[in-house]
Amino acid sequence: MGRLRTNPNAATEIKLSPFLIQNTKTIGFKNNVILEIGCGKGDFIIENALKFPENNYIGVEKYATVLLKAIKKISILTTPPTNIKFILGDFQEIYPDLKPHSITKIFLNFSDPWPKKHHEKFRLTNLVFLKMYHQLLIADALLEIKTDNVGLYEYSYNTLKDNKGVFDIIDYCQDLYTNEKMMSDNIQTEYEKKFVLQNKKICKIVAKNKH
Repeated sequence: MGRLRTNPNAATEIKLSPFLIQNTKTIGFKNNVILEIGCGKGDFIIENALKFPENNYIGVEKYATVLLKAIKKISILTTPPTNIKFILGDFQEIYPDLKPHSITKIFLNFSDPWPKKHHEKFRLTNLVFLKMYHQLLIADALLEIKTDNVGLYEYSYNTLKDNKGVFDIIDYCQDLYTNEKMMSDNIQTEYEKKFVLQNKKICKIVAKNKH
């Protein structure tokens, strides 16, 4: 799919943007805060912000070159939405700054599968991360996971299923585009658009937070 050439000035450019959250201890939004961890070039979260103005969206992305693409997409809109912000950084590092029980939904879209067994600690659906999401989300809030990687799907499903004190799985499928119910509110990411054109199956899990 091609590697994005690194822009050495990206971090500096991002810091000048009004869409960047400079201090993660004061994110600015108080209600209906929805988080996308690994927001990439922003297609998914920007479309959500435009479609659902009653919600507030925060995209977390650790690669400055990638995040700059998302911020530029917002900036060129005739009327940029006011309900979207971005954080440049690694989720695990900014997590301690975020207020517990303040997030109403978390999206994990096409996260790095880290397929090797000794890389399990990096998977965004391992138990350590699930407990972080559990602490951030309000009661009964949803965690939504999409991936083209069957191994990550199975790992995520089993980790959620084996730790029922954290989340309850309420819906899942291994071929999203044949599931009419789950497709009814589907918004594509930039990766998803490419995978669909390649006839790759998209897996999805929806889990409810427990408190």
